[in-house]
Amino acid sequence: PLAPGSTTYSLSDVTVLVPARRVRVVGVQLLALRSNHFKRFAIEAVSLQAIRAEMPTSDDTWTVEAVVQYRTYYRQERWLVKWVGYGEDRNTWEPIENLTAEWVQGEAERVKKDFLAEKAAKECAAARGGPRRAAAQ
Repeated sequence: PLAPGSTTYSLSDVTVLVPARRVRVVGVQLLALRSNHFKRFAIEAVSLQAIRAEMPTSDDTWTVEAVVQYRTYYRQERWLVKWVGYGEDRNTWEPIENLTAEWVQGEAERVKKDFLAEKAAKECAAARGGPRRAAAQ
């Protein structure tokens, strides 16, 4: 079983799937621990420090590199944000309240406008019978 926040794990038949963008673990060293009935492992201190160094904290401030995409999720608007110094796998969906810089809000509105225009064009093409029919006319 995996205890929340624990650095000790037990081997079992349970498989835990974690989205890759949530965890980045590379080169973890495990220490075998003695136990009565099953094998237990603990993450070595050096590996644990490397993992914690990768994880963001509430004190971190990130700089927006670009606003990539727009969507609505459960009737709430979200923008996909690319952060300076982080790869594409670290992009996050953010509400407009989290995008505080004026230029970022302008970029978010431009991305939204482009998305809505593209969506309207697709709906219009579908109402006319799709792109194949329009091309044949």
